[in-house]
This record gives sequence, C-alpha cells and structure tokens, in this order.
Amino acid sequence: MTEAAGPAGSLRPDCVRAAASSAFAAGLAVGMLGSLNFRFSSPSLLVGEGAAAAGAGALLVALPAFRRAWAVAAGLAAGGGLAALAVAEPWGLGLLPLFLTGLAVGGGCRMAADLILPGLPMRHGPALLGVAGAGFCLGGCAAGLMAAAGAAFSTRGLLTCAALGCGSPAWAAIRAKRLRPAAGLAAPLGAAARAGLGPRRVVMAASLLLQASAGGLVATLMPAFLARAHGLALVPGLAVLSVFWLAFAAGYSASFRLPSVREAVSPLGIPSALALAGGVLLQFAAGPPGVVLGAVLLGGGMGALLLPAVRLAGASPGLWESVAGTRLVRAFPAAALLAGWPVGSVASHAGAGLLLVAVLGCLAAAQVALAALIGDYRFSGDPAPV
Repeated sequence: MTEAAGPAGSLRPDCVRAAASSAFAAGLAVGMLGSLNFRFSSPSLLVGEGAAAAGAGALLVALPAFRRAWAVAAGLAAGGGLAALAVAEPWGLGLLPLFLTGLAVGGGCRMAADLILPGLPMRHGPALLGVAGAGFCLGGCAAGLMAAAGAAFSTRGLLTCAALGCGSPAWAAIRAKRLRPAAGLAAPLGAAARAGLGPRRVVMAASLLLQASAGGLVATLMPAFLARAHGLALVPGLAVLSVFWLAFAAGYSASFRLPSVREAVSPLGIPSALALAGGVLLQFAAGPPGVVLGAVLLGGGMGALLLPAVRLAGASPGLWESVAGTRLVRAFPAAALLAGWPVGSVASHAGAGLLLVAVLGCLAAAQVALAALIGDYRFSGDPAPV
C-alpha cells in the first residue's frame, strides 16, 4: 500500500496527483448539473426539482457507511446509467439524469475530501489546496464546454457527454485505490485549546456550507437563469457557465497572493466587492458582453472568497479533528444542491433575479460567520493561524 505522506510530514507526489485528479473528476460531475437541469427539469425555468433530484443522489453517497469503493460504484452507476439513457429514448426521463449526476457529484466530492483534508496540516498543505481547487474548477469549465458541444447536436449527445463526465469519479477512485489517507501530523491539543472547538466547528461549517450552497445554486440554475433573464439558449448559457468556472479557478489561485486575514481585510473585502459587482452586472447586463463580464467578476470573487475559509479550516489545530467534522464536509455537496430546491421554486414565481440575491446572500452570510470566527480567535488570544 502506498503511503500518502513521507516520514518528514511532506506529502508524496502520488498523493497530490490523486487529490488533483479526484478534484478534477468531481468538478466534471458538478459541471454537468446546469446542462441537465436545463434540459430535463420542468418546462418552467428555474424550478428547483432538478437540484432536489441531484441533491437526493448526492445524499445517498453521503451516508456514513460509504467507503472509497463506493466512489467507483457511484461513478460507474452514473456514467453507465447516463450512457444507457443516451442509447435509449431520451425523452420522458423525468429527473433520472439529475439523480444519476448527483450520485457522481456525491461520490467524487467525498473521495476528493477524504484525500485532501488529512493533508492540509502537512508541509505542503497550501500547495495541495491550490492544485485541488484549481483542478475542481477546471473540471467544471471542461464539463460546460463538453456539454455545450454535445447539446449542439442532440439530447443524446448531451447525455453522452454527461456520461463521460459523471463516470470520471470512478476512474479517479480506481487510480487512488492504493493510497490511504495521510495521517494528520498536528500536535495534540490541550484541554484549554479544545474547549472552544465545538462552537468554532459549527461556525466554520456554516461558512463553508453557505459558500458551497452559493456554488451549487450557480452550477445548477445558472443556464436556466440566463435563458429566462437574457434569452440565452442552452449552448451559449453553458459557455457563460464555463467562463464562470474558469474565473473561479483564477480567483482561487490569485487569492494565495493576498495578505492573511490577520494583516488586512482585503482577503474578504476585495473578493466580496467583485462578487457583488458580478451579480449586479449579471442581473442588469444589456447584452452578451455584459453577461460574460458579470460571470467573470462573480466567479473570480467567489473563488477568492473561498480560500481564506479553507485555509483557516486546514491550518487551525484540531478544527476538523473529529468524525463529526469530516462527515460535515462529506455532506456539503448534498446540502448545497438541496438548497437549490426552494430557491429555484420561489424564483420561478418571484423572478429570475432571486437566484442572484440568494447567491450573494449566501456569500454575505458566509463572510459574517468567517469574520466572527476570526474575531473569536483574536480576542481569545489563541495562537490560531489567522
């Protein structure tokens, strides 16, 4: 069995490659959500039924009994099921394609989390974060382009591309089967340091879950929003969604150069301003150039906002050092997708702009939670790496 970490606490290259490939595969599965929701959800655009079906599939894989072998099974079931649907009559399928995609999303994201989380306290934890985050977003971008190419031909072409994307977590899990998760090397915590971990875990989980929910809303409902608000068909809508994921990757990578949140507020303020500007532009843009620019600003801002939370969670001693904390991370994909159900349902009646309001609201609440956590560390005097 291949060790994931060397004796000096440094991650091995094969562990980094496995984490990057699993994140890319999870991004491919997530990137397929918007296209299938647009095509197979209710004719009333922006309803949340598709997000609910995908969330149900992801929730099935989030059960505690899950093992890494289940990632192979989930990927094979999703890819094989979508391929079978592409061969069979592609109409009258209901929400089955979204449920199968949710299986792939849940399996891929959970496998990626199990490979990435234990390596965060190690010597090259920040590099692992960067590679995995960029890989996930590039996977989402590639999925959008694949789905756009498939949808340009036929529904069967779209399902075939979705089968390839949703089967990729199985391939990544097979590649990682000889790796075992790295053992955390953080020093044991004293009773005083552990006393505040419970509330801090809740606040951190809330911040990450809210950001995940914002990403799930965009991934699932953005093509339908663009069709309803700007009249874009599925193929150009998917092209805009691919631009969003590419900007997300760029913002995530660029945020490594921002100062720490201990030194300045810019790691939270600048990305928040970009995301707000992108959301406003997406709502009121008068043409395709404005829509694309709005997607760039929103994606870049959301990507840069994510990193301070993830770095704080990974570097703070003991913040995820519990079974409950790990299970929370594994359940994030299902919870993020299920959040799209009420938002999409209400937005179909109240107006498409409610989607962007929900996305920006999730981001704002996530930053409030993160700011509260940072303030608690500062005022308590704990030596937290904030």
